[in-house]
Amino acid sequence: MAHLLAGPVSAAAPLGRHVGRLVTAAQAWITAHAAQASVAAAAQALGTSPDHLNHLFRRERGYGPRTAIALARIDRAKLLLREGRLPLQAVAEAVGYATARHFCAVFRRLTGATPGSFRRAGKLRV
Repeated sequence: MAHLLAGPVSAAAPLGRHVGRLVTAAQAWITAHAAQASVAAAAQALGTSPDHLNHLFRRERGYGPRTAIALARIDRAKLLLREGRLPLQAVAEAVGYATARHFCAVFRRLTGATPGSFRRAGKLRV
């Protein structure tokens, strides 16, 4: 994962830049592995602890890595829903949720719409 950090951090580098690069690398890892992502797995991939990653993420972004994981999953789900071919359970599983019910709850919490209404709205715009 060092290649995501864009080089080593020197002793003279401000801490803020290091934090920003670590959080940026964590976001990139989360986006690439959203369906299987967890805070613990992201932290391990970046060589830090889950608590430290959570602290830095909240400081830098204003929300934690769990929210970043959910947002990445929902972004991917939106793409699948726009395609309109998969049933909700298949979309839920494809983006990392075991049940359509949990997926729908998270989708609605983060977007304000149900996956079904999002899908229908996408079809109307075509």
